[in-house]
Amino acid sequence: TKESISLDEFTEVIIEYCLDKPKKDVLIILNTKKTTLETYRNIYNSIDNEENEIFYLTTLITPFERKQIIKKIKSKNKGRRQIIVSTQLVEAGVDISVDTVFRALAPLDSIIQAAGRANRYNEKEEVSEVYLYKIDELEKVTGFIYGADLIKKTENVLKDFDIVEEKEYLKLIQNYFEQVKDLSVYS
Repeated sequence: TKESISLDEFTEVIIEYCLDKPKKDVLIILNTKKTTLETYRNIYNSIDNEENEIFYLTTLITPFERKQIIKKIKSKNKGRRQIIVSTQLVEAGVDISVDTVFRALAPLDSIIQAAGRANRYNEKEEVSEVYLYKIDELEKVTGFIYGADLIKKTENVLKDFDIVEEKEYLKLIQNYFEQVKDLSVYS
């Protein structure tokens, strides 16, 4: 998150990752329905659909259809990798587990929620990875969705890190909420 990239570059990174690691289930979380749909379409058109199940989840889909898609994701078709492109609706109350998460910048608590979808049940043999990106097209709207101050506090907490180990989450969260608390005192 030290530098931002375009949505096209972000999508290319994911496509390359998926081509390089054909066995890893991937979850991509974006902050708007529009960029989620655009990313889904680009990935769908670039990745072999016979060896991959590619899912799209946003609130543009009816609750009934979302439940059906989540059910399909949970029943995992053996032999086919899953690529899930979603808005933040998967962060809370959606019980899925993947190998790798790609997340657009959001407040730290949302990032930690997203990380909770990586190797959720410790069923994977290796450590799962969560990649966080600042995306040009989402910078302004992310500030509107979450509040620019929360995004700034998240960036402040993460600025000295290139890699964050899970054991450091608690310290980061405490630092983040300390800054958020300070923000509310001066509002």
